Amino acid sequence: KQSEALVKAIMTHDKANMFEVAPNVLTRTRATKPQARHEKRRAREKNLENAFSVPSPEKIRGRIIILVDDVTTTGATLVSAKRAIASARPKKVLAFTVAH
Repeated sequence: KQSEALVKAIMTHDKANMFEVAPNVLTRTRATKPQARHEKRRAREKNLENAFSVPSPEKIRGRIIILVDDVTTTGATLVSAKRAIASARPKKVLAFTVAH
């Protein structure tokens, strides 16, 4: 929810319509425990293994994708999301995070 709010705020400044929001391109494939409950980096990574998928890879193939996350601690969420997105062969995957 926080990431969606960030994207909406950013989009209000996109006067040239340079970006397209695609909230359903990346989906969670299974329920995971909140990352804050895991203190160790490896536990966070394990918690998110295979947690995301791209149901319609043709929507992102060859495109530049920007992942938005509100807080990054170990980067496990972004890494897991990037792995799922990479399988769809985008041109490039970037990450935008507000807090670390």
